[in-house]
Amino acid sequence: MFGGSGNHSRSEETNLVAALNKAVFDSVADGILSLDQEGRITFVNRAAEHLSGWSERETLGLAGEAVFPFVSLLPQQGRVVARERVEAVLRGRDGLSIPIEIVAAPIVEARRVTGSVVVFRDIRERRHAEESRKLAAAVVEWSPQAIIVADLSGTIIIVNPAFSRLSGYEAADIIGRPVSVLRSSHHDSAFHAAIRRALDREGIWCGEVWNRHKDGTPYAVWLSITRVVAEAGGGGFLVGFYFDITERKRHEERILREAKHDPLTGLPNRRMFEETLQAILTQERGEGHRVAVLLIDLDGFKAVNDTRGHDAGDALLCEMARRMAAAVRVDDMVARLGGDEFVIVLAPVESDGVARRVAAHLVEQLSRPMAFDGGPLKVSASIGIALGGDGSEAADLLKRADTAMYAVKRAGKHGFQINSSD
Repeated sequence: MFGGSGNHSRSEETNLVAALNKAVFDSVADGILSLDQEGRITFVNRAAEHLSGWSERETLGLAGEAVFPFVSLLPQQGRVVARERVEAVLRGRDGLSIPIEIVAAPIVEARRVTGSVVVFRDIRERRHAEESRKLAAAVVEWSPQAIIVADLSGTIIIVNPAFSRLSGYEAADIIGRPVSVLRSSHHDSAFHAAIRRALDREGIWCGEVWNRHKDGTPYAVWLSITRVVAEAGGGGFLVGFYFDITERKRHEERILREAKHDPLTGLPNRRMFEETLQAILTQERGEGHRVAVLLIDLDGFKAVNDTRGHDAGDALLCEMARRMAAAVRVDDMVARLGGDEFVIVLAPVESDGVARRVAAHLVEQLSRPMAFDGGPLKVSASIGIALGGDGSEAADLLKRADTAMYAVKRAGKHGFQINSSD
């Protein structure tokens, strides 16, 4: 009875171990199947059932390759699968093909090979990730946009060929260096701090930025920066995409300059004069300073234009513009309103004496003959002056200066007069 009881206990123990093993194997995400020495299936776990579409009950005793064709691809010693690690394709019962990684090994009991175990893993996600990485690498490599990747501290870790073509920096020159080496002097520290705050708060920033080429030349780009959070371990990366807009910016600047400057003399035109004078009056009003407006008309210009031709007239206008600019301070403004009419804004001025001295100097300088083919060109100047302070308006100052200028014309030209009414 004792012996019988012992045999019964060992049987129960064996069953318990088998049940435990099955429970463990069924909890594994990888497919597991075992084969005997003849290559017949002796065990299939739940993951293998799910991946293949065959239940263990249907497969027990069948040849391994009949249910799992990839078994025939494994090297064998006799009917036993040898130790191996390969990638293959599992063709399921539903016709679906699943890429798998296989690890196979013989089963050894008491120094005797009794069968084989095959473990296989669904690697669709891994393959997808690998393909995504390859695609991302190809996009970075062949993108016409410059791409730069930095860690959150601003150290550059990846650049693409488009970046190198645009910046002049080869990958070996720039990887491992801070992004600050690309900055030009166009932006101050507050500008870059604002970008950092936007990235911290919203994870994205885009806008116009002036960078510096490897040779020091500044260039404009449209830049988009995205903060990418790392999947594991915290941290992340900053990914920047940008393209060159230097020519566009220069074109815009040319258009803006042409819209606000006289094409002949290069001086500000009436539009820019009016905008600037109003801005100066607003600023000086707050500081209590005075502003002087000098309206200048060239006496005798029409006669020069009519008798000597437009080339002579244009040359004379350009020379008069140069003399006016040379007669005032760097921060003062000289503008051409049209024809032979110019205007100067002196700001600030302490008294009308400053405006008188400048006007007297201009009358002298503008009356000097100008050398030209066929003989010198000569004009004079009639100048009207208006001074303004608190409460002055741009249009009123120009009107008062115009009144004073015509008073000089009526008095015989070649001189100046101040309209002192406030």
